[in-house]
Amino acid sequence: MRGLKWIAGLLAMVLAGPAGAVDETLLESLGVERLDLPGATGVLLWLPGENGFHGRERETIRSVHARGLSVWRVDLHAGAFATPGRGSLHQFDAGAVAGLVDLAARDGRRVFIVAAGRGAAFALRVAREWTLRGDPARPLAGAILFSPNLTADRPEIGRPIEFDPVVDVTRLPVVIVQAHSARLDQFEQLAERLRAGGSAAYRWALDDGAELIYGESGRGPDRSNVLLRAVQMLGRHAGWMDAPHAADDGAPLALPPRSKFDTALTAIEPPREAPGLALADVDGRPLSLDEFRGEVVLLSFWATWCPPCVEELPSMNRLRARLYERGLRVVGVDVGETAAQMRAFLKRVDVAFPNLLDVEASAAARWNVHAFPTSFVIDRDGRIRYGIVGALDWERAENMGPIEALLDKSVGNEKPR
Repeated sequence: MRGLKWIAGLLAMVLAGPAGAVDETLLESLGVERLDLPGATGVLLWLPGENGFHGRERETIRSVHARGLSVWRVDLHAGAFATPGRGSLHQFDAGAVAGLVDLAARDGRRVFIVAAGRGAAFALRVAREWTLRGDPARPLAGAILFSPNLTADRPEIGRPIEFDPVVDVTRLPVVIVQAHSARLDQFEQLAERLRAGGSAAYRWALDDGAELIYGESGRGPDRSNVLLRAVQMLGRHAGWMDAPHAADDGAPLALPPRSKFDTALTAIEPPREAPGLALADVDGRPLSLDEFRGEVVLLSFWATWCPPCVEELPSMNRLRARLYERGLRVVGVDVGETAAQMRAFLKRVDVAFPNLLDVEASAAARWNVHAFPTSFVIDRDGRIRYGIVGALDWERAENMGPIEALLDKSVGNEKPR
């Protein structure tokens, strides 16, 4: 079901009705589950990600509600009988969902939008639709975004970030909750763009934040504590929207650039000189990419909390074993994690190649890595020849073939070795 623009009309009728009246049929059509508390001064308007809601989010919603906040969980996919998945939020009308802000705030409560991952772009579109109405009461207090992904659907390999255009027209206090050191550069760029557009944007990096954001084990920071503190942070900026800011003409926003999903290595044309890379491994031993000049290198940026990264490790191990004698070297770069975290991981999972620690994500920033895993194939002359954003089966012919072709070439030319 696409558009759902009829809901906006229903919202207008509801808002024109008697004070306190809420159309349950309308809320059902938007998939709204209300956990209201009498006397609560704030309500979280929790919007879905592309894949809907998962178990940890439902658990957190119950916990936050028990600690004194009302929560409206907006399960758009369920309300519209729509299939979750990549790009699924594009079918929903942000203007219709923006009407929920007014419904949630009718008893004087302040509203805080919550979203995660790629759901953040839709959340900011909802916020923009609401702010364009110019409501002087300003019940929308801000947005809390967990590890927001506001880039193109799939970043171009080794290229600078392209942000969703909604970033530049957002006028709202925003708290960005992220894992400590993982993709720090990307989140700082996002915060800077939000500030440039007229938002109060704050980054909050958490130790063990990856488990909070991505995990299902229950380890890591308590999500309800994080949310309550974020609400307090936004509450200190209640008058932000009254401050002068650049005008938003309300023009329709294009969807962010979308690129195809790669299932095999993508050739880099023309080949690019690989940036420098010099880091230490888990035992503190320094290693430089220059040491592998004259050999073919498969370089993978990854993290232990990333399921696709972990899933492709066995095929990387086998690829290394098959092609090592021909000159292939596999090197991993673990981003945003400590030596202790990597040691604990290596006790559980077999990794047959050296892994360097990019604790502050500085190398990932130089290589324009914006998602995990991101892998590069570097030829004997130190040039990037292939790349992939996402996990692969490295033993499939379409992936191993290009690497074998590079192994058959000598340094400095394209002649067979």
